[in-house]
Amino acid sequence: MYSGKYERLYQNLTRKEKDVSRLTLSMNEIEEILEFKLPASAYKFPAW
Repeated sequence: MYSGKYERLYQNLTRKEKDVSRLTLSMNEIEEILEFKLPASAYKFPAW
């Protein structure tokens, strides 16, 4: 089990249906799940 800053996102993703092979979330949706803003680098670098 994962624990840390992004645990809420991990928990949200692992509760998805097992047959889901792809999921798209906007940055805003991720921030809503996490309940905090992503770092500025998340908006600058495509790796995010």
